[in-house]
Amino acid sequence: MSVSFYSAIAAFLWFDLFVLLFSFLRWKLNLLLGYQIFPLMFLVVLSLVRLLAPVEMPFAVIVDSANIMPFFLDPLGIALFSIGGVVVTVGWVLLLGVSLVAAVLLVRFLVLTRRKLRWLGCFAPTEDQRLLDIFARVKQSAPSTRKCTLCVADGPSGPCVFGIFHSTILLPRAVCDLPDEEIYYVLKHEWQHHVGRDALVKLLIQLLCCVMRWNPFVYLLKGNLNQTLELKCDAKVIQGLGEEQKTRYAEALLHVFALFGRQTAEGKSWMAVPFVEETAQGKNAVNHNVLQRFDALLEDGPRNKRIGTVSIAVLTVLFCLSFCFIVQPYGLPTEEDLGIEPGEEASIEIEEVSPESSFIVDNQDGTYSLFLNGQYTDDLTEEDLENEFFRTLSIISEEP
Repeated sequence: MSVSFYSAIAAFLWFDLFVLLFSFLRWKLNLLLGYQIFPLMFLVVLSLVRLLAPVEMPFAVIVDSANIMPFFLDPLGIALFSIGGVVVTVGWVLLLGVSLVAAVLLVRFLVLTRRKLRWLGCFAPTEDQRLLDIFARVKQSAPSTRKCTLCVADGPSGPCVFGIFHSTILLPRAVCDLPDEEIYYVLKHEWQHHVGRDALVKLLIQLLCCVMRWNPFVYLLKGNLNQTLELKCDAKVIQGLGEEQKTRYAEALLHVFALFGRQTAEGKSWMAVPFVEETAQGKNAVNHNVLQRFDALLEDGPRNKRIGTVSIAVLTVLFCLSFCFIVQPYGLPTEEDLGIEPGEEASIEIEEVSPESSFIVDNQDGTYSLFLNGQYTDDLTEEDLENEFFRTLSIISEEP
């Protein structure tokens, strides 16, 4: 098991593929998964694990790419200038630019986080006994050892929960005018975000957005994950409820949306998990997300658990297969790569050399022999083996 430039590329590509699959399944959740959330969360975990595991397994099959990968990678090797004998290529300049952008975004992230923490410090825990009694019932429904404070605030933003280690549920004053039952459902929803550590999940995704600003699939993951977290909490709230109680919870959701709509300013912070999630995909996406939540709440009949089991099995197989293939650029060596001087007659035909027809024998004395179609062709040195072309050929320790 090793890490290489091409295994890192494979990790990025598989991550993007998993994100696309996640987004498609989330969009067609009812049709494909019957509103089962666990396969979606499982796919998110697989995508992040694959991104953080850019390894090349010993059993991985090398897939040669003679056109596509060279088309994208060859320009990265173009030399721009040299500093102290070190050649600076296009790839190094791009890497430096991406790193600088990531550093700036991380600093900005830390500054905004500190500012938001100061803002949260302005709120004192509510002393409204009515709200505290309702909140006590909510905490009894799903006990948690982590501390969570209930605060009431003026402002246009909807209910949301902040914090990683110590959570704060921020309840707008307008919500306090709703009936006790609807307040109970609103608080229970936010409490599920607290129990599930959803703010921590949003933190990790936000850090990923800072580091991989250049990858649009990260933002696709962020938007769809926000909606998935809302669906997950909705499912937790209505678990074990009857149809009438589900309808009342849906009414509470509708009333909150009517009060605040898409005004979730605090929700723009990674620290906040709002009751009505705002997305960066426009008004139509927001409307679709709200309708999807209502569809999931009011769905009739039991959910088919077999669909979820099969989905997890398929995703696991796909995850394992992602380590079985590594794509590498393939090209024929030049006469210079083979050590052939200008005007010298070549002892081999370059076009005939390939991983299928050729192999290299280690002579155990620092030299190597190239065999083509089972016949000795030429001698190679360790320096020759560094050539990208010869690295694709198999090396055996003794002559067959």
